[in-house]
Amino acid sequence: MGDKIRIRSLRLRDFCRGLIGLLGAILVFGLPIVPSEVDASEVRVLPHHPPGVTYNGLHSSENPTPGQVADDLKQIQQHFGVIRTYYAQFGGGAVDVGKIAADVGMKVLVGLYLYPNQPDWIAKDYEQFVKPAVSRGNVIGVLIGNEDSDKLATVKDYLTKAKADFPQTPVSTSQTAGFWLTDPGAVDILPLVDFIAVNIYPAWNWERADADLQPIGVTPQSGFKSFRATYDRVAAKYPGKQIVVTETGWPTSYGKIPSKQFPVGVSNARDYLNLVMTWAKTSDPPVNLYLYGMYDPLYGVGLGSLFNYHFGLIDSDGKSKGVLF
Repeated sequence: MGDKIRIRSLRLRDFCRGLIGLLGAILVFGLPIVPSEVDASEVRVLPHHPPGVTYNGLHSSENPTPGQVADDLKQIQQHFGVIRTYYAQFGGGAVDVGKIAADVGMKVLVGLYLYPNQPDWIAKDYEQFVKPAVSRGNVIGVLIGNEDSDKLATVKDYLTKAKADFPQTPVSTSQTAGFWLTDPGAVDILPLVDFIAVNIYPAWNWERADADLQPIGVTPQSGFKSFRATYDRVAAKYPGKQIVVTETGWPTSYGKIPSKQFPVGVSNARDYLNLVMTWAKTSDPPVNLYLYGMYDPLYGVGLGSLFNYHFGLIDSDGKSKGVLF
């Protein structure tokens, strides 16, 4: 009996080691994660639409007014039919982004911002702003967080809530390509998302720029090739899942505002964005894609790179850069 127990124990140990090894191979070597079979009626995807744009209402003020946000959305509406938002409200609730979007007739991929160490703020935004936004009928999907893999417990909590509260609306979390390709947390998140929401940028040095304040050694063509390679890896990793590019873009300059704007920065951004938009529209099936972003931000900008001040189609003075319009 003792030998049989020992043999069974060894077999169990070997099985566990094999399972751990398989999971490791999935993450390290990019083996596809095949989702379990689900009823077709449970599959929720974003409806296809032409390329949209991201919107950060803090681009010109730390305290935007309802009128300013409404004017922003009306301006965006002249060029895009759908926006992706990061914040559900501004000014402690004085500005209801979802309501304003509905009032102007703008479709929205609405985001829930995960304030660091502010669970009460997150809960209030979800209950008082995200839930009502979805009920108005112009929200095409819900995103929980953005590039915050350090908050996965909160992401999972609100993904679970959203799937229960919005049974007809696709939900996901917007994360980097690196997260979806190699982070062990992606395995835990996968059953809770209806689509893979991924931010993809060309591979470049985010910490330095060349003499023209552009990414060093990267052309729009090579940048697009890098983008496509990353997208294809993500798509191969998650067969059967809709892949939505929730951010991609090209900086026209480098440095805190104001910084010099060379013409090559505008032309590079134009060429890159036209390449990715044409690809998104002509892919089979077409790919939902959001350009980052509509405005150069003075506030609410990611401090990880000085490129982050210059992805907008409109500059900090409210003038079109001439990238796409």
